[in-house]
Amino acid sequence: MRNIDKCLIINDGNSALKFSLYNNSLGKRVISGKCINIGKKNSLIKVKTFDKEYKRDIYMKDYEEAVIIIINILLHYGCIKDIEDIKIIGNRIPYGGNYKESVILNEDVLDFIKNHYPNNNSIIMALKKYLPQATQTVSFDASFYENWEKEIIPKSVISNGFHGISYDYVNNKMKSFFQKENVNIIACHLGNTSSVCAIRNGKPIIATMVGILLDNYQLIEENAEAGALNAQTVLDNYKKYISSVIKNFYYELDKKVDAIVFTGGIGENVSTLRKEIIDKLPYYMNVSLKDEVNNNIGENKEASCGVITTSDSNIPVIVLPDNEEIMIFRDINLLNNKAKQLTK
Repeated sequence: MRNIDKCLIINDGNSALKFSLYNNSLGKRVISGKCINIGKKNSLIKVKTFDKEYKRDIYMKDYEEAVIIIINILLHYGCIKDIEDIKIIGNRIPYGGNYKESVILNEDVLDFIKNHYPNNNSIIMALKKYLPQATQTVSFDASFYENWEKEIIPKSVISNGFHGISYDYVNNKMKSFFQKENVNIIACHLGNTSSVCAIRNGKPIIATMVGILLDNYQLIEENAEAGALNAQTVLDNYKKYISSVIKNFYYELDKKVDAIVFTGGIGENVSTLRKEIIDKLPYYMNVSLKDEVNNNIGENKEASCGVITTSDSNIPVIVLPDNEEIMIFRDINLLNNKAKQLTK
């Protein structure tokens, strides 16, 4: 690897292609954004700088066009003077097969991605085409699950959990929030693909082994409000399922839970969903939301994060914006430090 100044982070999810540019010397994010609905007529881009946000409808026929637009945005805002400023790019992949931790991209890794993740392969190839000078790295969601409490989890299911990078971030933030090293958390990453994970003392002990697909939540909710019974049934079943998983994981953690955390695009931004999930929990868990606080947390609201439960609740419920990109940035620096040690 090489001396790093500007790090570009690319995070392809089910709902959007997210990007962030980090200044390595400052350890700060310079700009971030997301390309939404790539390949559809209603595609758009959202960009956030240190002092402003904007949204623009722009057609992106494929991932290559999205990559070109991202590079142009970085140049337009002066985040880079030239494409040569970007020395390294971090990518996110859900599952790495035999690769158990973040790696520098090579032909073997690329072959694996090509065979299993065609969208990510398209992104990586576009990045190689337009930013050929940059070293690329890959971080895997499944790496978090290498840390299973293995005496509890059968070896056959290790590494099959979802949203591991997100849960790693949640775990780290909760350690800071509670000012202790070992925390017990039920984390709910709710988005176009949703999952739930129970974490004890920094290690996942159980997680939903199947990602719960809920494509275009807003459209489903609008159809339900318009009286579409199928849409209402989908929403009802989704809320019941998430609530039942939280209850079951409460017992897996021996009823010793420091927090229930909502993250992910839906978990962070849909206050009514959070309320209905929590309201379905059994009374003996004694978890109640403070409606005025819950209703004012989310995108374009008073706050983006915070505790949303009443003071007499047994378990605090916390809304925490997802930040997988900062964890990928961390992995880049860990890989770079390892490379420097090898050259000494």
